[in-house]
Amino acid sequence: MSVGRLLRGAQVGVVLVLALLLRCLYVVGWMRSKWGRASRVAADGGRVATLMVLGSGGHTTEMLELAGRMDPARYTPRIYAVAATDTHSAGAVRAAEDARGRKDFAVARIPRSREVGQSWTSTVVSTARACLYCLVLVGRTRPGLVLVNGPGTCLPVLWSHFFWRVVGVLPLRSRAVFVETVARVQKPSLTGRLARPLVDLYFVQWEDLLGGAAIYTQGLVL
Repeated sequence: MSVGRLLRGAQVGVVLVLALLLRCLYVVGWMRSKWGRASRVAADGGRVATLMVLGSGGHTTEMLELAGRMDPARYTPRIYAVAATDTHSAGAVRAAEDARGRKDFAVARIPRSREVGQSWTSTVVSTARACLYCLVLVGRTRPGLVLVNGPGTCLPVLWSHFFWRVVGVLPLRSRAVFVETVARVQKPSLTGRLARPLVDLYFVQWEDLLGGAAIYTQGLVL
């Protein structure tokens, strides 16, 4: 390959990277703007496809409690993302949805970014694998709302959701909402701190955690 072609290829690459960065800044700016917060969540015929990420144990219990308080006629279909090694959450989802008499839901298995006790060096590979799975899941289901409450499994989902908004596959009005687990009383979770730039709305459940979270809640309409 000639030097000229290499230079042209490098120039095209630089232009694409700059365009992607500018688009990222635009999306984040829109998310934080009064217009972004005031616009309604993206819906199809009044229905909002909703993707919820379950952890295990307490995270799953809290998320199913939230799901039970959402209008099932509006937030449908519901897709529950469950870690591949989670042996509890899928059954809990089916039991909760059966109790409500609902059939408009699905359970999707995704790999964990990091298992308990896994070395940090091997986490790079497992995180990349999880992100690829989540890119496919979010791109295929195209949710109008992504709802998470703190398990580390949610980060690849949020990254994927943000990416598809940046490249235009998902509309800007597709929302991501983070609800900090009630177990976090004095300081936010690491997942919450990493997720905050990627979400439109960030909820905490204790006054000591308010900090700058109010800017994420003010005036946003779901």
